Amino acid sequence: DALANRSLIIADVVDGWRTLLERIALAGNELVDALDSFPVGLHHLDAFSRNSTRVGEDFLLIDWAYTGLAPLGCDAASVIAITAMHSDVPDARLGEFHDAVADGYRTGLRSAGVAVPPDGLRFAIDTALTLRFARFLTQIHGAGDRLVPSVTAMTGRTFTESMTSWMSLARHLVPSAERALAGVGG
Repeated sequence: DALANRSLIIADVVDGWRTLLERIALAGNELVDALDSFPVGLHHLDAFSRNSTRVGEDFLLIDWAYTGLAPLGCDAASVIAITAMHSDVPDARLGEFHDAVADGYRTGLRSAGVAVPPDGLRFAIDTALTLRFARFLTQIHGAGDRLVPSVTAMTGRTFTESMTSWMSLARHLVPSAERALAGVGG
């Protein structure tokens, strides 16, 4: 029964996304080109709630193993998606969290002298979310039950608990993907 439940959860995520994923695949090159049109900078590339800490009044990112160059918005997308995947923000507050991350990111860019229009930043974040995390959801389906022990070991939660947060992320990604696709005419 548990195996059937896992398979149904995975199938629901992928089947519900099928048409959108096809559109993303068809517009893939345009999405990549659009994201590449934004300024490139040094990014953490694994930024999320559990790779951060406070020391006094300072907020620090830790675990810089995946550091590299990436277009604007990639770290904000990581913070939103990976924090949601770990259930570190309640499903009902994910939209509010997304907006707070984008606003904080915009404020940080401004203080560094990088001017980005709000719509441009939202498009960059939406596009990064779409390219990195929409495809991730299909990988969950492809890995199937081989993923169960890894997810349990990595998160300390059951696969079903993890899938609940991943499904929340999937629901949140739909409007982001739609906005990204609209931005490239897809």
